[in-house]
Amino acid sequence: MRILYDGEIYAIFRHGGVIRYFQHLIAGLPPDDIPFLLGNRLPDVVPFHPNLQLAIKSHDWMGIPWKPVRKWLDRGFCRRKWREVEPDLIHPTYYNEVARGRYDRRKVPLVLTVYDMIHERFPDQVDPRGRHSEKKRLAVQRADHLLCISETTRQDLIERFNVPPEKTSVTLLAVDEIFARPSDEFEANEPPRSITAPYFLFLGRRDPYKNFGLLLHALAICRAHIAEQKLPFQLQVLGAPLTTEEWKQITDLGLQDTIVWQPVSDDQSLRTWYQNSVGLVFPTLWEGFGLPLLEALTAGTCVIGSNIPVFRELVGDGFEPFDPNDAESLAAALNRMFHHPTERAQRITIGTSHLPRYNWKATANATRAIYENLR
Repeated sequence: MRILYDGEIYAIFRHGGVIRYFQHLIAGLPPDDIPFLLGNRLPDVVPFHPNLQLAIKSHDWMGIPWKPVRKWLDRGFCRRKWREVEPDLIHPTYYNEVARGRYDRRKVPLVLTVYDMIHERFPDQVDPRGRHSEKKRLAVQRADHLLCISETTRQDLIERFNVPPEKTSVTLLAVDEIFARPSDEFEANEPPRSITAPYFLFLGRRDPYKNFGLLLHALAICRAHIAEQKLPFQLQVLGAPLTTEEWKQITDLGLQDTIVWQPVSDDQSLRTWYQNSVGLVFPTLWEGFGLPLLEALTAGTCVIGSNIPVFRELVGDGFEPFDPNDAESLAAALNRMFHHPTERAQRITIGTSHLPRYNWKATANATRAIYENLR
């Protein structure tokens, strides 16, 4: 099968869950398939497949003043290449294709992956003008079949965009093997020397729906309930540097000795952070999947997570739940997991029992079967 992957996502992100998804999806195709990657930006890590064909050309050298001309040239290149490829099926990596709508004229099936409905759930926070949601809606209408990365996302999509259920399928994500390797394979499997106390981990972006502010208030509640000057644990924050406003909130809550920011690490270092933590704190209000939850469990640590549908779908009772709208609930969960290692171990045991479900080869096989059914 000749499969055209529209590589728009590589012009938006350099790394992340979607990038990882398409790396494994393309690598897992049968060896006699011919995948084509079309786009205007070469991925930092090119997916591996013995028959992979790249059709990548960028006009970024033209500079900002020539942006309209550059975009016109980029579109023209992609449209010409699309006609030359003559694919059996098209699978865009995102909602806005590099060929800018030319796929409306296609004569072959188009499959689209829907990752979440965050922009529809929290428009004031992440999409105040509704532009992203409108692009997604048009892309969903254009597609012949929709892949959803969880049943939670599938139900959300059906409800919010009025999509026929038979037009959708669930193809789950998975965890990279590096998170499951024995620690003695790493040169640095101990936490940095700057870590002087047990720590919980917070990972990734801190948009309002990610609920970082609630976590700070929960830590302040934990501190108010003890006589000591500071908490017996820290919170290591991995991701973008803390903002001035966040540091002010931390200072106002008296958490200067508790919060430590760390830069984003590679996967090998990230596994070390997971492995040496008391647990990952995941206070989000909503997710389409939640890869950090599975990564943490794979690395052997517990998850203190919001009691939301997708986390229940992924690991059942394999995490310590709390009400993501209640700082007291989160504070109680943190104290339980810190002071009761037996309960923490029980959560890890239950959580890891679900991990065999999540396998990149299974994801690729399920996706390839859907491709075949559409031909």
